[in-house]
Amino acid sequence: MGISLIDKVLKRFKFSDRLESGESVVGEENVFNSYNLTRKVPASSPPCLAPWTSVNFNIDGYANVCCLNKKTSVSVANNSIDDIWKSEAFNLLRENVSQNKLQHDCSVCHDQIHSKNFSGVKAVNYDSFYPYNPERPKIMEFCLENTCNLACVMCNSLLSSSIRKNENLPPLKKQYDEKFVTELEPYIPFLKEAVFSGGEPFLIPIYFKIWEKMLAINPEIIISVVTNGTTLNDKIKAMMERGRFRINVSIDSVHKETYELIRRNSNFEIVMENFEWFREYGNRKNLPVNIPVCPLTVNWSRIPEVVRFANEKNVSINFVYVDRPFTLALTYSKPEYLQTIIEQYNLEKFDTTSPRSDDNIKRFKGLIDDIESWRKNSIHSSEEIHIEGDLMQRLETKIMNSGELKRDDVKKEMILKIKDMLTEIPADRTDSVLKVINNYSPERIHHFLDGKNTKEIAVFFKEFAGK
Repeated sequence: MGISLIDKVLKRFKFSDRLESGESVVGEENVFNSYNLTRKVPASSPPCLAPWTSVNFNIDGYANVCCLNKKTSVSVANNSIDDIWKSEAFNLLRENVSQNKLQHDCSVCHDQIHSKNFSGVKAVNYDSFYPYNPERPKIMEFCLENTCNLACVMCNSLLSSSIRKNENLPPLKKQYDEKFVTELEPYIPFLKEAVFSGGEPFLIPIYFKIWEKMLAINPEIIISVVTNGTTLNDKIKAMMERGRFRINVSIDSVHKETYELIRRNSNFEIVMENFEWFREYGNRKNLPVNIPVCPLTVNWSRIPEVVRFANEKNVSINFVYVDRPFTLALTYSKPEYLQTIIEQYNLEKFDTTSPRSDDNIKRFKGLIDDIESWRKNSIHSSEEIHIEGDLMQRLETKIMNSGELKRDDVKKEMILKIKDMLTEIPADRTDSVLKVINNYSPERIHHFLDGKNTKEIAVFFKEFAGK
């Protein structure tokens, strides 16, 4: 019997996407059992506690449970925080995660668990919030504005005001205001941690207002800030001294030329000077600095140096995987290219000088496991036929069948905008762009497209595809 078009579409996607219908897999239960043995929560716990402990506010005015979710999205404009926490979308995610069905909207963690990169799974980070109160989140993540002084090569006009300026695009509409800050007040007493990203958090005024609220209501909250490390002044230092700030300084290379190639507009020496202040502060407060690292095609050979740097400074690292632009993302690289990386990484040797360095080495080994998983997926993808038409048809069907979008003319306009945008994308990358769009709900796609002209939409997705 022949393979249907929809089977070809599903076959193109990653292993986790092919399980969306609930398809059973040999070894599925065993891999989750192995994963649970590495955790410090009861064995009966779901594979991720985020649906019961976390809410994440996004720059486009939507809230979800985790920054890796795509389907689980609730509008902030139309709902209170309480409405969001008790929403149908959040409850559906809870139901699926409790049944180990991470493929519903947690494909990144699902894939990492199946590649046995247990130390690199983001889901593990939420285990620290056990036991939890399902009535109130213990952690909130804020990505509210895109004000930023850098134009990093893996970033885009949605997350960097500098990139928008370079692309001659208007400033993004602000989705969060004083009302939102006030609405946070009853939740602050229950929070154990709050995470802030951007943009560059230390340049975003609304964050300082939220921090003041937190310091006044619950000064024991751990305030985690993901910063590019370029901005540090007396105002920032004074606020940090009053609270418990955990600083994450993004350093993708400790080689000046490579670092400044990636972090455009930055000054490596200033970042290193600020890093030392943050590190000393973290040691005093018993909140050690962490270094997020983005593995890219332009820095993979320098990543072992970052691991050694982190071990020398006795700070932690974690790897942040990016899927854009496709020209820089390792996940879209050819299998022979990824095999070269794996072979070189397997030759690397590190000194184990502390529990933190041991953990960094584990994370590096987990990176190797993930690259091997991408290599296998790349081999599979390269054997598939070109299916752009099937992907576009799938998207059209999803939009036209949407119950949230009532008017057919609105749906048809969305489809036309997407098709116009695709003419601006290199032909060999349209499948990848369509796959990204297909991950989102029709209503969230509409929210993004609404009010934007074709040029702005094309610029954004060109950034995904790579110029």
